[in-house]
Amino acid sequence: MDIETLALKGGPLSADEIRRVKALSRLQGAMSDMLVARFQENIRAFSAHLPEIAAQFKHYRPTQNLEFFCTENGIPNLMLPDRGGDIFYKTDNPQDFCDAQAQRAIHEHIFTGTRYKKEWDPYGQIHFRYLEEAVAKENEASCNEELISAEELKSIPNAVIVGIGLGYILQSLYSRAEIINLVVVEPDLDMFYASLHCFEWAPFLDFLKENHFGINLLLGQTPEQLSLDLGAYYEHHGRFLSAQCLCLVHHAGKEIRKVVDTLLNDYYRLHAAMGFFDDHLFGTSHALYAATHHKHFVRADVSLPEEYRQVPLFIIGNGPSLDEDIPYLRKHQDEAVIIACGTALDTLYHAGIKPDFYAATERTPEICETIDAIPDREFIRSLTLIAGDVIHPYTQDLFEHTAIFGKPDEPFYWRMFARHPKGRLIRPVNVMNPIVGNLGVSAGLALGFRNVVLFGLDNGKNIKADRMHSKYSVTYGENGLSDTSGNYNTQNGPLLPGNFGGEVAANYIFRLANRHMELVIRLMKKNDAQLQIINCSGGALIEGADPVHSKDLKLKSGNTDKDLITHFIREHMTFDLNLNAEQAEALCNKDEFKRACECIYVPLQQRPKSRTEFVKAMEKCSENLWLLYSSPLTRPLSCDLEGSTQALFITALSALYHIKDEEKAVAAAWDVIKCLKNFIDDAKRLFDFLPHYIMGEHHRFLNGKKGFDHEDSKAPEAHMRGRLFKQPVNDPVKKFVKRLR
Repeated sequence: MDIETLALKGGPLSADEIRRVKALSRLQGAMSDMLVARFQENIRAFSAHLPEIAAQFKHYRPTQNLEFFCTENGIPNLMLPDRGGDIFYKTDNPQDFCDAQAQRAIHEHIFTGTRYKKEWDPYGQIHFRYLEEAVAKENEASCNEELISAEELKSIPNAVIVGIGLGYILQSLYSRAEIINLVVVEPDLDMFYASLHCFEWAPFLDFLKENHFGINLLLGQTPEQLSLDLGAYYEHHGRFLSAQCLCLVHHAGKEIRKVVDTLLNDYYRLHAAMGFFDDHLFGTSHALYAATHHKHFVRADVSLPEEYRQVPLFIIGNGPSLDEDIPYLRKHQDEAVIIACGTALDTLYHAGIKPDFYAATERTPEICETIDAIPDREFIRSLTLIAGDVIHPYTQDLFEHTAIFGKPDEPFYWRMFARHPKGRLIRPVNVMNPIVGNLGVSAGLALGFRNVVLFGLDNGKNIKADRMHSKYSVTYGENGLSDTSGNYNTQNGPLLPGNFGGEVAANYIFRLANRHMELVIRLMKKNDAQLQIINCSGGALIEGADPVHSKDLKLKSGNTDKDLITHFIREHMTFDLNLNAEQAEALCNKDEFKRACECIYVPLQQRPKSRTEFVKAMEKCSENLWLLYSSPLTRPLSCDLEGSTQALFITALSALYHIKDEEKAVAAAWDVIKCLKNFIDDAKRLFDFLPHYIMGEHHRFLNGKKGFDHEDSKAPEAHMRGRLFKQPVNDPVKKFVKRLR
């Protein structure tokens, strides 16, 4: 009971109540002095440990009134007059509340996390070989173990707390378990400022330093920025940490709910789609093929003229909703520039609609097969290929004209950027994955079009639809490509809001694709208020794109011949890097790569003795990778190695936290790290094959094996991918016929 409660009591106070009022008055007076002293001490501590936080809050002025009070237990609480006199901790004892919350969270947190399964590998890649070996070792060591809680191990590799409150939750958590790496997310700067008066941050920060525990404070940003900052934290300290994470929402509120929703939408991306070594090696070789074979890259220093930017751009995917829009597209195909994304080219060919660009993003040779299935070679060669720099040489060679973007999450772009005078002329495009529709949207906006309409970009399966692609496409079904399995399987996946109401069945890939489109659109609209994007697709809702049925579409015409635009892009917005063989070889810088391999592995040369030591060693390796990434000169080396390294670290972390006995857990994790050592040895040898490590042709360097033999691991046979189609596609449409009706 506090002073205010006693004062509001009706009638005279008893002698006992009078004594309690006097005691509370003394406590309140003492608390006021304590709050000031504690704030000053905390600022001094932050100055020593996290000086940027001290600088931010030393002279901070809150945006709302903060009224501290204490109950009979002497623990400060907070009242917020600007929120109707809301009491922050609605309890007589805030510490008891925090203790109970922490106890429940640690008791209920079961270490499940990310565990890899065996994947089909049609190309014989060392990433999958060593990950498979690591998973087998982890599974063997943990096979008789039951699921383990954080309460049993009293160790947590990573925790994310959303909402710091007055800070008491930290003491409650750390008294029950070692949290090796902590992230605090607090969108309200006033609340963190309040915690500096109440919680003893000074001894807590000293405790973290003495035990080599990490802490990262993400404060006062928008939900979107907090999500980006959280992603940056894992990039710096190791994505593997996010795979076994305790998440605790300390207190509720409108702003906190927004943050939690945003973090949940983005969290699955943190250690997913990291890429891996073989992929990057193929991508570098493919890009160097383009650079040495007169393929054209998009220029960063030339923009689309203003009069061209208003001409409509149709970006077309191959979702089943495209069928409804075919009549509209036939009628208006000459009024807009058209990008056909992936197998939408097949659909448009058979529907009599002539695109101007074909977009492809995958580095696999199968893409070439889907194009080859179209019998009209003249039709294909008349198009301009839009692609990322990793596109397979087979696909590159099918087109007379190319417009290749730099892919900034791949090594080639940064090798060119840092080491060649023409490198900074390449226009980069972010977020062109995971599906080709992402490239279509990102590339179309990067070229400068302001009047954009989306068709067939369904990003999922309409509940009422019985297929995943247009009925005009001959690529799927009886010709051999599954329309419902693999990446197209949406059973038991998440449901996304539909563009025209209802819901759309999705999966991880489609959800990520949708999220990435929304991100790109939001960023582009922020920089260009005149940008208009309309979504005619009958699939998932894409925030930032206005839902409009094609029958209701009022097309804005730029009154410009679209052939002039495609000609301008080809002739003025692209250029030939024109590298020779010696220049391509020099860009690879093979000796530097080998030194980087040794550098990142140094923290794990000796076997750690505990879970904490093991986690910190992997974190140090990750930080070494981050140091490489932080400079354009060495960034390619980090791109090459980071994905595969983190995947093996995730498996080692799984061993550490799925086996109860610490000694046994450390031994199992060390067996996983032996796989990492073999992987690095193979990576150094494979890197010597650049720039000729073309996907599908690379086995000539390996005698049909997956990597090389080691004392404890013999290279298995590589099972090569067969033909994409079960039988040759006999397309009855031998020649493209344009149809306007």
